[in-house]
Amino acid sequence: MAGYKGFSMSNNAVAAYESGEKPISKWTKREILSMIKSLMNENECNFLYDEIKKMPLNLMKKELLIRTSWHHTSNHYNETDFYSLDEDYILELTDEDIKNKIKDNKEFNKIVNSTFKKINECGNGIDICEKNFLRLVYGYMNIELSVSLEEAESIIWNGVSEGDIMPNADKILDYLNKNDIRSGVISNMCWSGKSLKDRLNRLLPNNKLEFAITSGDYIFKKPNKMLFGIALNRAGLNAEEVWYCGDSVKADIYGAHNAGIFPVLYEGKTEEKNPFEGQNEGYEIDFDYFKINNWDELIEKIEKI
Repeated sequence: MAGYKGFSMSNNAVAAYESGEKPISKWTKREILSMIKSLMNENECNFLYDEIKKMPLNLMKKELLIRTSWHHTSNHYNETDFYSLDEDYILELTDEDIKNKIKDNKEFNKIVNSTFKKINECGNGIDICEKNFLRLVYGYMNIELSVSLEEAESIIWNGVSEGDIMPNADKILDYLNKNDIRSGVISNMCWSGKSLKDRLNRLLPNNKLEFAITSGDYIFKKPNKMLFGIALNRAGLNAEEVWYCGDSVKADIYGAHNAGIFPVLYEGKTEEKNPFEGQNEGYEIDFDYFKINNWDELIEKIEKI
């Protein structure tokens, strides 16, 4: 069933929703339990329901859902995985199976939280890549995956958040592409550069970003100038040939300046609540830089060069 429903999703995605499929991030515990209740009523195995109710949502998604299709969503035609209840698997479960899964999940979370605590004790200037974190925890718990660590990282990230783009990001990228202005990304995050680049390619298919560098891949976070130096090496450019735009004074503006790159501070406002609002309070900038409130202002700055 070709075509799109407004700007939200394809007609096939709408049909998938109607048949009980949806992206993994959209599933709630109440919805999963409601469908399981109906399934068990139909198969006269309600004795499992009380045990399944004890499972936390993350474990339910991991154990009780299965990827069944993918469809285009949003006005950027994102390829989004859809999941449905794994009915055959659920009907084969026993009380003991569920109790063991809950016990293992508690032990897993205990080790994860303990490991996070140890990492945080090392200071907030470093990041551990998610796939390396998984390698550490899964190796310690002797857990074998049916997919690679890179694939597991991508599955986890997409499960946490499907991602979205900031307003007019496609517009500025189209302008850069049209004017043969090269571009790349440096980001503080625990996800790998490959996972970030894959997500950017999905959300912004017309981008010509040459690389995506993350602190997860290189240990140190911005404002450490080593990340900026790595980006310059990737691009084969000198610092004075580059502008760097970011929304954090500490990480982006100080970091770029310390690496000899001209900084541009983006202070665009969005309608949605911004978890980083107020992050720049108390920081002073005593060197040359540009401040922009939207991407049109950046285009104007570039046009004046």
